[in-house]
Amino acid sequence: MNAFTHINQSARKFILFGVTTFAVLTAGFLAINSAQAASPVDCNNNAVIYCGATTISSLINKYDNGDGHNSTVSIHNILDSNRTPGQFNITSQDIHNMAKEPSGTEVFAGSVTKSGDVFISGKSQPVATDAITAGRQDISGSTKETNNGTTFYVRPPSVSFVTSPLSAFVVEKDHVFQFAIIESCGNPVHAKPTVAPKPNYTINKEVAVKGSTNYAKSVKVKPGTHVVYRITVTSTGNAAVTYLKVRDVLSGRANYVRNSLKRDGVLASSPEFFGSGIFVGTLEPGKTTTFTYEAIIGQSDTLESCVAETVPNVSLMNASALPGEESSATVNKYCLPKPVFACVSLTSFPISRSEFDFTAKAIARNGATIEGYDFNFGDGNTKTVTTSSSLTSTRYNYATPGDFKATVSALIGVDGGVKTITAPSCAVNVHVAQAPIAECTNLTLDQSSDNLRNVSAVATFAVQNGAALKNVIFNWGDGTSTSTGTSTTASHTYGQDGTFTVQAILSFTPSSVASSTCQAPITITSLMPTCNSLSLDVNNDDKTVIVNGLDLTPNGATLGYETIDWGDGSPLVVVSDLTGQSHSYSGNGPFVITANAFFLSGNNVVESSNVGCQESISFSITPPTTPPPTTPPSPSTPVPTALVNTGPGSTIGLFSGVTLAAAIAHRWFLSRKLSRQN
Repeated sequence: MNAFTHINQSARKFILFGVTTFAVLTAGFLAINSAQAASPVDCNNNAVIYCGATTISSLINKYDNGDGHNSTVSIHNILDSNRTPGQFNITSQDIHNMAKEPSGTEVFAGSVTKSGDVFISGKSQPVATDAITAGRQDISGSTKETNNGTTFYVRPPSVSFVTSPLSAFVVEKDHVFQFAIIESCGNPVHAKPTVAPKPNYTINKEVAVKGSTNYAKSVKVKPGTHVVYRITVTSTGNAAVTYLKVRDVLSGRANYVRNSLKRDGVLASSPEFFGSGIFVGTLEPGKTTTFTYEAIIGQSDTLESCVAETVPNVSLMNASALPGEESSATVNKYCLPKPVFACVSLTSFPISRSEFDFTAKAIARNGATIEGYDFNFGDGNTKTVTTSSSLTSTRYNYATPGDFKATVSALIGVDGGVKTITAPSCAVNVHVAQAPIAECTNLTLDQSSDNLRNVSAVATFAVQNGAALKNVIFNWGDGTSTSTGTSTTASHTYGQDGTFTVQAILSFTPSSVASSTCQAPITITSLMPTCNSLSLDVNNDDKTVIVNGLDLTPNGATLGYETIDWGDGSPLVVVSDLTGQSHSYSGNGPFVITANAFFLSGNNVVESSNVGCQESISFSITPPTTPPPTTPPSPSTPVPTALVNTGPGSTIGLFSGVTLAAAIAHRWFLSRKLSRQN
């Protein structure tokens, strides 16, 4: 390549101008197949890039940012269109590589002729023929194409070129034509290279620790490390590599991980890969295929058997008409220091008679780790503590007294497993004394001869092994209780009759001794107040009854109120004293009059027995003193011979009235009593 023919970026326009001027001044013209004509700027609707680009930098700028007339997207869709036959396929990377000219890529000032030939300035022979170009307008002889919504028209230069030749940027790779772009309009050009394509390939093997993306020719790892090998095969020529086969020779000190071999991310056959080789077939120019697989370095090594060494690995390939190639990667295996570990000691500290704190100590270095401790308390019970600490404690409460030998084993992680390590110093003797015993043995209840509601209680108990009485609570069974400290006697007066369960609840020291309870039943019975008789004055003439009074026996209770049921369905009368109460009847009877008294006894209202407070009365019928009326009398109602059955409604009404009256009187007497106490 010489400075005349190879134009680098912005210098191209100046050199092109110089070449053209030189040709005119010498009054000679180059042959049409080698001439570089000055192309006009095409600022029209057919231009892929409006007004074209005369420098590589301006071409890239319009490609990236649009040309002010056509959108960036439409430019990309036309240049990078995959069409058959003749794919333009000019990618963004191809455009930007024109400025960088990476290895193998060169950009030349050239031209494209109406006959379809592509020339590099200064060369008499075309570098490509049978050119195809594209534009935005339909010209007779064009083929309509659409790519991602952008419509354009493909045709040979003979259809669209008005003048010939047209200046163009000509791009080669490895001296083989790739594509051209016409300067005046930015229209792409695809053509057949005149240089015969030639295949070539490379192979590159690298290795990385699994989980890392830092592939290199060598890595340094410890035994048991998983590594990933990567083999990249690239077709570097300008023709496809055919009959390509790739295989690998894995060192016996690296263990292949099953089902880890992949080609381009897809699972591949490892027997073939590590045997005669995997047949890849054809690899097009610029394409790559990548194999990866996982292996374990020094899988069977232990910290004690490890030997530092270099583990080599080589991959090979061959293809039709090409020499075989190979690439290798190495893994440098290093060894860790020999592990040190031991169970050091076990100590105990009493928390109570039966509860102890046990503290274990262990050491682990140089790759060994503490995983935990196994405690054996000597009574058949064990406990595992998971921890990485060199010092750990646990608390244990013995259920039975006796002498026990407690031991501990350190759990040490080493060589990929866990070892159980103990020592004579990791044992300790423990003495557990007899547990204190205490219980309530009996509860005796006595009633006072003076007052049957007065009760005295005496509890007895027994203690052993250092137990002592702490407190006694008597629960009398009527919602009240008495705490006596360490005294085992107490007394109580019941406010009402009934059967009660009395409990003596004893608590002891130490706190580990459970409370103990004794209980006994008692029945409290006192005399009930009675209503002995009911005194009445009966007036037969006007059918009126007057109460003279009730004969009551309170039996120690306080009278609350008195009631009377006149027996004719009239409302129940509730008063503090029935004396003087009167009632008039409309009928002759008989009527059963029932009186009762209610007393305040303790916290309860007690109804007296009313067997003697019930009287039956009837009124005699007096003949009339005047003649009977002239109108026929209405049929007379016969006098009932028994009490009228008023039905359940009367009974319910009577019960409700008595209950309501009792409640009202009870609240009245209770308020009076409280007011007297205050």
